Amino acid sequence: MKRYLSIVLIILVSACSSELEKKKTELKDLNTEMKDLKTEMQELQVVIDTLQNQIALLDSAEIEVTGILVNSVIVQPQLFEHYFEVTGIVNSDVDVTLSPEAPGTVKRILVKKGQRVSKGQLIAELNSTVGQSNIEEVESQLELAKIIYEKRKKLWDQNIGSEVEYLQAKTNYESLQKRLQATKSQVNLSAIYATASGTIEDIYTKQGELLSPGVPFASLVSLQNVYLEAEIPENYLGAIKKGDKVKVSVPGESEPRVLAISRVGNVINPGNRSFTVQIAIPNKDQSVKLNSICAVEVCDYKKDNSLVLPSYIIQQDAKGYFVYEIQKQADTENAIKTYVEIGPNNKGNTLVLTGIEKDDEIITDGYNEVSNNAIINRNEGDEQGEKENEPEQNNS
Repeated sequence: MKRYLSIVLIILVSACSSELEKKKTELKDLNTEMKDLKTEMQELQVVIDTLQNQIALLDSAEIEVTGILVNSVIVQPQLFEHYFEVTGIVNSDVDVTLSPEAPGTVKRILVKKGQRVSKGQLIAELNSTVGQSNIEEVESQLELAKIIYEKRKKLWDQNIGSEVEYLQAKTNYESLQKRLQATKSQVNLSAIYATASGTIEDIYTKQGELLSPGVPFASLVSLQNVYLEAEIPENYLGAIKKGDKVKVSVPGESEPRVLAISRVGNVINPGNRSFTVQIAIPNKDQSVKLNSICAVEVCDYKKDNSLVLPSYIIQQDAKGYFVYEIQKQADTENAIKTYVEIGPNNKGNTLVLTGIEKDDEIITDGYNEVSNNAIINRNEGDEQGEKENEPEQNNS
């Protein structure tokens, strides 16, 4: 039995040893194959690098011969304007709240919302029974005083009676006349009249409700004489004056209106350090509504005969701002790096103060591909560099 177990054990050990040797041999073969492939890959990479260098040299040579494709513009003097933007609110000379001057109950409302009214037109009546009773009382007293005065006057004209009695009758009669007039005026205060011509925008009270002085009855507005009020920062005080043109963008209109500043405020708001300007807005069709918010573009800088370039072509390095100018050499046209001094910019255009002159040709397309003294070639159909010599009238 022991002999049998020994034989089985020997067979198992022998089998395991054989399998281990087989795996070691397989691993060795794989390592050898991987090493050969790495060596082959390194050799191929050298070939690839060599081909890439040759291609780059050929590309450079082609560019050197044909030049870098560009478009250009010929600089011409033009008007340059710089604008800043603020917002303004539309107001009106007539935007009032109507209310009674004496207390009373609303007896009749004579207008409706949206109705046009004229200045002085009666729009509501209040029930004032006390006032009417006072008128009747004074009228009764006045009638008696008139009879007495006429009789005393007739007697006095005949030299009958005393002068004192005549003067008392006359004074009493005249006093009651004035009292009646004052009482009627007081009763008129219980009626509500339009203080200006315009439109009844809203009515806040119903018939039968009690009104007191100062309590709103209706709002009256007019869109005939509207104006825009805008707040301008204090630092622009010296650049803004009455009559200056501004661009006003009214809600609902596709194009801005060019209008004039009609008034410049004389007081600086201490809260936000700004001053107010008013701009009259023509509104015959009444399309501009009260309290509309409008964008206002205000010109704070203007210069005629300016040299202006698109802002995007102006680059910067450690020495400053520069553009690429096209200059003709013996047989080629080259991009020359030209440093410039710039001023303000507005809507994608920049004022150039120094560095370029009239009729200089500046690269506008391909400017980021060229270098100093690089040979350039014009794109087919590039007529800008040859024909763009008409100055714009407004750069805003």
